[in-house]
Amino acid sequence: MSDPATGTVIERLNAVARDLGAIPKRHVDVGSKGYDAFMVDDVYAHVGPLLAKHGVVVMPKFIRVDYGTVTAQSGSSGTTARVVFDYIFHAPDESTLTMTFAAEGTDYQDKATNKAAQQALKYGLIQMFQISTGEVDPDAVELPEQATTPQPEVSMSPDRRARNAAWDLLKPDEAAAETLFLDALNAAEFAVDAELSDKDADLVIEHINRLVQQ
Repeated sequence: MSDPATGTVIERLNAVARDLGAIPKRHVDVGSKGYDAFMVDDVYAHVGPLLAKHGVVVMPKFIRVDYGTVTAQSGSSGTTARVVFDYIFHAPDESTLTMTFAAEGTDYQDKATNKAAQQALKYGLIQMFQISTGEVDPDAVELPEQATTPQPEVSMSPDRRARNAAWDLLKPDEAAAETLFLDALNAAEFAVDAELSDKDADLVIEHINRLVQQ
């Protein structure tokens, strides 16, 4: 956008899309497997500054939430939250665009609603700006150069490494992956809020693999 003082919300969002480009994905290694993806913070960090640059403000409007309960194999009780939000994009000329999106979150403490809200905005922005998610296309054919290109390594916390092990087995079902992680955590006799060491994470991953095979 050449003149930040003019332009409808559609024109400004188009300018955001032009500036956005591709969001670099993190390569996550889990055992002998790996996948490329980006987290909710990656989306916010790339899209947020561009919305501000082009004078677009997004205001969330809560529409609905439905709560349910889940029980892990360990017996722990958790909460599921299914939310619907309107995200209203505003431009200075008072033009607006409303995006409605729904998402689900599961947590065994008090963060189910927060997780669902984060996922709603994340995937809403992914849909709006047609951002590649890094998920495998079942119709895609792997090219030779793709198979031989080395992937960069990333450093991650032991807790994240264990969670990624569950995600790798059950993606894209985030709720099921979180339940599997918590079941493995309980089987390894760690508290939900425990800080895991690398050795602890290895033990949790062993339990994850055992639970999946049951």
